[in-house]
Amino acid sequence: MRPQQQLWEEAQAWERNWWLHNPQLYRTEIQKSAMVAGWMGIQPMPTASVIDIGCGPFSLLQRYSVGAGCAVDPIDYGPLEVNYTIAGITRIRCRGEDVAAHFPDVRFDEAWIYNCLQHVEDPVAILEQAIKISRRVRLFEWINIPPYTGHLQLLTPQILTQPFLTAAWHTDFSFVGRADFDGLHGEFYVGVFRQKELS
Repeated sequence: MRPQQQLWEEAQAWERNWWLHNPQLYRTEIQKSAMVAGWMGIQPMPTASVIDIGCGPFSLLQRYSVGAGCAVDPIDYGPLEVNYTIAGITRIRCRGEDVAAHFPDVRFDEAWIYNCLQHVEDPVAILEQAIKISRRVRLFEWINIPPYTGHLQLLTPQILTQPFLTAAWHTDFSFVGRADFDGLHGEFYVGVFRQKELS
């Protein structure tokens, strides 16, 4: 059996190669992400600070204006990184499991996590990192898909909600859906969580 680090590196290489070798799918992927953003309740937020964890080459921040945006991903997407430069978005290369260490004194208004937790080593750790550095977390993930080379994790609603089941966090909305149309197939989970106001 291959060690976890090797599996993670293979998953990252798979993801990078998928984006770099399928340019014909970019437009479809951007259209899909716009639909998903609607499910997540994302809209222009001109005064909000937002971090996109697991941003990939086409972050939602490139299409929804915010007051200050930061995109985080461990993968270098080569020529596709120019999208961040053009959009004026801060791009940081690091693992989601380590993101809070990059922002020890920052609290973002929102963290967006869109379709990335299947690729990572520890999905719950990334959600816990998002809780440390943001006041609201918006989440979309495919669920109940058996792991394969590019996707290391089988995600369930229970895994995705577990870090938010504390007295400090409130669920704005949460649902399981199923998509069965061009480019979107299978079960998914959407959740929006916010830190409770201190009384």
